[in-house]
Amino acid sequence: MMNTLHKKQPDLEAWEGLYRAALAFRNLKPWEWMQEENVFGVRNPANGEIGYCVITGALGEHFSLGVYLGEGGLQGYEKMASGELEAFEAVLSLDCLMASFEGKDSLESEDLQVIKDLGLRFRGPSSWPLFRRYEPGYLAWFLNEGEAFFLRLALEQAREVAMRCRKNPQSLVPPNKKEGILVRTPHPHGNRYAWHDEWVQPPPPSLEPAFNGIFNELRAQKIRNLNLKPGGTWEIGFFLAPIPIQEGDEKPFYPCVSLIVDHKSGRVLGVDVSHLSSHREKFQELFLKTAEENNGLPREIRVPSEEALQQLQPVADRMSIKIKMSENLDQLEQAMEALLDSLL
Repeated sequence: MMNTLHKKQPDLEAWEGLYRAALAFRNLKPWEWMQEENVFGVRNPANGEIGYCVITGALGEHFSLGVYLGEGGLQGYEKMASGELEAFEAVLSLDCLMASFEGKDSLESEDLQVIKDLGLRFRGPSSWPLFRRYEPGYLAWFLNEGEAFFLRLALEQAREVAMRCRKNPQSLVPPNKKEGILVRTPHPHGNRYAWHDEWVQPPPPSLEPAFNGIFNELRAQKIRNLNLKPGGTWEIGFFLAPIPIQEGDEKPFYPCVSLIVDHKSGRVLGVDVSHLSSHREKFQELFLKTAEENNGLPREIRVPSEEALQQLQPVADRMSIKIKMSENLDQLEQAMEALLDSLL
């Protein structure tokens, strides 16, 4: 059943339930008394994962319910809310389901077709329900059946929590002054769910794990056996291009572009375009491939970030190459800008 929920597209009955929940939520106008910091949770009965809910619109714009999935989703939201990330980086860090209320121009033909099939009518700004799945590295995309199912439940429970908060603004404050987040938890009750409150300890911020990918020792040894004399400095880094790529019917993704540039001349020595999920392995591979194709190794590697340093440190250590972080990598930045301009 769970696999089916996650692969199928919603049928008209599922869409009807989701729109009904969204309209009830919108008509309540919970943003008139709820703030973004009033975070609460809804547990997904399909897999037990908590969706951390945030209601926006208190400032009179972007009326929505965001359901941030699991600890990673919550931490991504917190990074975005704190301003730690730039706008594009913030969007790419989101792992959530979103129900928002937009103008008609924000909807795609697929959204309008569902609305037409349901016989619904909307008029004016911030009136048209829009449902999207945000996933790190991907373009915001349409919901599948499992996502539509959980978002409907979250909207229904968000409405319940918001009505409580209107009557009692302290209802999201944990009892006995302990830390915790209110989580609405379902229990099967016939063909429905009975919902209960539980208080869950908020997850602590987690550090990005160090990269422990497989290092291609055989290729590295082959390059070492060539006895290449190291010389010069390579600037090496990667960036996410804000231009989605779609392969067949798959969900469009933002490509991760890796570049190797000669520090002195600015000549691009190597380039790779890959998915965010595989770019770490491709990043190491690009270095080995570039060394082979250019029949040479650098004396020094300069990278712009801690993540790039972690990924290339094993390569540099095995090749006895000096590696360091540097804030001023002009050649790399110019190459990235030129490549991005050509893509745009």
